[in-house]
Amino acid sequence: MSTTQRIGAALVAAGLALGGVLTVAPAAWAASAFTVEQFPGAPADGRVVALTFDDGPDPTWTPQALDVLASRGVTATFFMVGRSAAAHPDLVRRVAAGGHAIGGHTWDHADLTRTRDFDGQVDRANDLLASLTGRPVTCVRPPYGASNASVVQRLADRGLTTALWSVDPQDYRRPGAATIAQRALAGLRPGAVILIHDGGGDRSQTVAALPQIIDGVRAAGYRIVPVCGAAPAEPRTERIELTAVGPASASGYALDSWGGLHAFGAATPVEPSATWPGRYLARSLALRPDGASGFVLDAHGGLHPFGGAPAVVGSGYWPDQDVARDLALRPDGASGFVLDAHGGLHPFGGAPAVVGSGYWPDQDVARRIVVGPDGASGYVVDAFGGIHPFGAAPVAPGSGYWAGQDLLRDVVLRPDGVSGFVLDAYGGLHPFGGAPAVVGSGYWPGRDVARALTLGADGASGAVVDLFGGVHPFGPPPAGG
Repeated sequence: MSTTQRIGAALVAAGLALGGVLTVAPAAWAASAFTVEQFPGAPADGRVVALTFDDGPDPTWTPQALDVLASRGVTATFFMVGRSAAAHPDLVRRVAAGGHAIGGHTWDHADLTRTRDFDGQVDRANDLLASLTGRPVTCVRPPYGASNASVVQRLADRGLTTALWSVDPQDYRRPGAATIAQRALAGLRPGAVILIHDGGGDRSQTVAALPQIIDGVRAAGYRIVPVCGAAPAEPRTERIELTAVGPASASGYALDSWGGLHAFGAATPVEPSATWPGRYLARSLALRPDGASGFVLDAHGGLHPFGGAPAVVGSGYWPDQDVARDLALRPDGASGFVLDAHGGLHPFGGAPAVVGSGYWPDQDVARRIVVGPDGASGYVVDAFGGIHPFGAAPVAPGSGYWAGQDLLRDVVLRPDGVSGFVLDAYGGLHPFGGAPAVVGSGYWPGRDVARALTLGADGASGAVVDLFGGVHPFGPPPAGG
C-alpha cells in the first residue's frame, strides 16, 4: 500500500493509543498498489488503448490537458521530467489527485543510451515523483525512445518497466490539431499506446486535438486506461473533518475522492447527495455547526449538501474545469464561500461579496480558506504558507513561509477570528496573527506526512492528523519549558 493510499486506511474505527497517536482500522476503499503485468486494466476483448503525455509538467499546457481529461472522465499516463516536476510540484500533485498514472522521464530529458549519469537521471527524478505523489514510480519512458538491451536491463534491475509507444502523431511538429487527431486515431488497435506531449514547447495544438482524440477512440469502441503505475481503481481520502477528539476516542468524517462520506467514531453516518464512482472529483468538505451535516465541494465548484443541509446556489461554477479548491461556511451553516485555484472568492447561499488581497490569475496557488465569526472576513492561505486577508480581516503576520514550495496542508482560526495556526507537510505548526506557540507530538522532518488540523475551544490546543490516520495532540508548552 502506498503512502497516498494509506490515508484511506484512516479514521474509520478509532482508539487513542498511548503516546497520543490515534490508531485506526483500514477503510473499505483502501487498495494495494497496482502491479504492472502486460497492459493494466485490459479486459478479455483487449479493446483498450492508453493515452500518454511526455515532457511535463508545464504550467500552461498540463492544466489545460487535465481539464479536458476531467471533462471526459479519462485517466491518462504522464511521463514527467524531474527538473520540471521540481519546478511545479503542485502540478505533479494535481495529476496524481486526478487519478492519473505518473512515470519517470529522467531528470532533464537525457538520452539513456549516452548519458554518463544513468543512476542520477533515473533515480533522482523517480525519487522526487514518489515523494510528491506518495506512490512509487514503476515505469520509465526513455526520452527520444532511446533504448537498448542495457537500458532495459538497468531499469529492470530497479524493478522498473521500460514504457515506449506504438502511435506517434508527432504533435511536437505542430502540424495542426486536426492532423494530430487524425494520426493518433489512424494507429488504433487493441493495446495501442498513443504518445503526445504536455510540455517541451507550445502544446496548444495538442490540447485542441485532445477532445477529438478521446471522442474518436471511444467512437471506435475502445476504452482508455492508464499504463504503468496506475492509480488504484479505488478512491483516496481527500479531506478529514474531526468533530471531537477525546481522551479515548475521535469522531468525524472522511471524504473520499469519489464523493463518499465515511463517518468514524461517534459521528452519525450520512448519505452524500452526489458521488462520482471512478472519477476523482471531490475536493473539500465543510461541516455545519451541528457536526452531522454539511456540504461537499466538487472540482467544478458544485456544492452538494448532506445530512439535511439545505440546497444552496453558488456564484462560482466551472463545468469541465478542475478549478475549485476549498470551501468555508459562515456561522449560519447555510452560506459561505468557495475558493478557486487562483484565489477567487465566490459567495453562496446569500453570503456577501468580498474582496481578497491575494489573487493569482492563471496560477494554481490558492489552497485553503477560513472565515471569521463575522461571516464576512477571513483568510486565504496559499500553497507556500502566505496568509491573505479578505473582507475586514487585518493583516496577520505568519511564522511559516516556504517560497516556491507547496508545503501548506491545513489552517485553522482561533475563536478571535484573526489568529490561528498553519500546518505544514511535515507536521510543523506555525502560529499567525498573535497565536501562541504550541508544542505538538507529531513532527516528521522531510516527510510529507501531515494532512489535517483541528483546534479546541481554548484556541491553544488541538490535534494534527497524519497521512496514516494517526491523531497527534498539541498544546501550550509545559510550564517553564
